[in-house]
Amino acid sequence: MTKHKDSSYDLILEKALEVVMESGAASLTFEAVAKKSGISRGGILYHFPSKQALLQAILDQYVTKDMESFNKHWEKLGGTPETMVKAELLCATEEDMDRDDEAVALLAAVVNNPALLDNVKPIIEGRYDIARTQKTFERQAAVLLALDGIYMLRALGLQPLNRKERKKIYQYLLSLLGDKETA
Repeated sequence: MTKHKDSSYDLILEKALEVVMESGAASLTFEAVAKKSGISRGGILYHFPSKQALLQAILDQYVTKDMESFNKHWEKLGGTPETMVKAELLCATEEDMDRDDEAVALLAAVVNNPALLDNVKPIIEGRYDIARTQKTFERQAAVLLALDGIYMLRALGLQPLNRKERKKIYQYLLSLLGDKETA
């Protein structure tokens, strides 16, 4: 839990993510972040009492960016349960490959500490809970599972399909939802 959020908080997160992306989560130290950010170790400790807290904040910021993008699409589509999966698909299409390096870097942290995903689990479960309320649950769940598979492959640093092929997959998934709109 942070005590105070200011511009140094955001700078610490930015530089900590850089450390993780460059050297891996195991290399994340307050000293490394202090060197990159120009903020003292004490200044970092003011915001983040532990490496765990810092990693959690980095992951939470990553998820928050994704949720903001998703919510933008969902609101544009009316914010109804019927449009949730389409919003998720449009969000994935828009962000395809934009943050792969971050996802790969964060995966190592999560593998070493699965508790970092405690805040993400309700979001994932909530997506499927909303899909369960629909008459087309199986179809919507299949699209969500396909997207989750794409997300996981990207987080693992694996890209068996090029961007053009993924776009075709996204278009196909949209067609499964009964939507003629292109991704």
